[in-house]
Amino acid sequence: MDHLLSRIKKSSVIPNPFPHIILENAVNDTLYRELTNSLPDWRLFTDKQYGSNVRLTLSAKKLMEDNHIPDVWKEFTKVNCRQETLDRFIWAFEDDLKRYYPDGWWRNLKSGIDN
Repeated sequence: MDHLLSRIKKSSVIPNPFPHIILENAVNDTLYRELTNSLPDWRLFTDKQYGSNVRLTLSAKKLMEDNHIPDVWKEFTKVNCRQETLDRFIWAFEDDLKRYYPDGWWRNLKSGIDN
């Protein structure tokens, strides 16, 4: 399984109205079906009433430790939390990072499940 940013190029970055990328077909159809067919129950994310357009968050560390989370989600999370993924993000957005954060603090970022 490749990480989500494996196919982006520096030219993929759209500068306005803020630096961003649009990933068309970010994952292949098979993985997409596996992920959507095994979405974890929303109650794993919150004990509050779930509603429309509500952000739900689960840390990668908690996701990896939870026995209710399907393996495909754990593998997807593990792959996308690797240093390689963060390095690819920094590489793609480097020009914008330099412009917005010239002190370069972002060069020392470390990725991982526990970070």
